Amino acid sequence: MKTLLQLLKDFDGTKAKTIDELTQEFKIIANRVLFGGHFEINDKTEIFPLDIEFYYYNENSNAPADLNDSRMYHRGKNLDYFPIFSFYPNESGVDVTFEHEDKKFRASFLIRKYRYKYVDPDVEDTIDKPRYLWEDMFGYHSIGENGISIKWVDEPDFEFVDLKPIKREHLNTEEDGKIVPDKKPWRFKR
Repeated sequence: MKTLLQLLKDFDGTKAKTIDELTQEFKIIANRVLFGGHFEINDKTEIFPLDIEFYYYNENSNAPADLNDSRMYHRGKNLDYFPIFSFYPNESGVDVTFEHEDKKFRASFLIRKYRYKYVDPDVEDTIDKPRYLWEDMFGYHSIGENGISIKWVDEPDFEFVDLKPIKREHLNTEEDGKIVPDKKPWRFKR
């Protein structure tokens, strides 16, 4: 079974010609994120994503326009591409990016809901406010001495689940000059 890093490296959104094809690719990544690992911060906090939604934008003008998210935060010709598996904190929460400069696409997933577990003190809770991830991931940890360490830990064995894609939350798009709810089924829940 591939690691999350390998899945993000192997992802090629340019091969998809339809929303359904791209949804199937996102579903593979979602399985690993939701059931096959967690983030570990300074060996003291574990973050388990429970609800994620994907975003995609192909900057090639010949690509299918209906695949693009016009409201994606990180896009545009003047912006550098993020290295694969980078964090992009933004007003909605924290995105995990997997972009490809040569193929001219940007992709990410937003962690909408997660469970955290602190080792000291022994505290555990589930959070459904994506902005709080900033605090649990980047706060409460000293950057003195050894700095901050955030890593993804892949579970060696996990069951592949037949996830049901659903529509993303709080996202609109423009169709025929009107703002309408986005219908892309790029959200997955544990």
